[in-house]
Amino acid sequence: MTGEEAAAIDGGLLTEAYIQAEMDEYEAWATGDVWSYIVEERVGSRRDDDPDEAMQTWEHVDTCSGHYQTPYAQAQAREALAFYASRDTTPTA
Repeated sequence: MTGEEAAAIDGGLLTEAYIQAEMDEYEAWATGDVWSYIVEERVGSRRDDDPDEAMQTWEHVDTCSGHYQTPYAQAQAREALAFYASRDTTPTA
């Protein structure tokens, strides 16, 4: 975008912030500040051939990739974790 185009849109005020945001995102990408998260929950299971034998394992329930910059990625991961942690996982009979 040229200076004349920016000035024509909004006097250059919003476009300056837009260009800065683009530069910040590019810098995050170029420096490897790109994050993913995975949320897992513990689940129990029983063997078909031995119902008395129980086992605990982890099951993948949510993931997201491509978050630029650490603070944003952490906020998104905490939000996802809070959602899954607040669910009632009490088995129903």
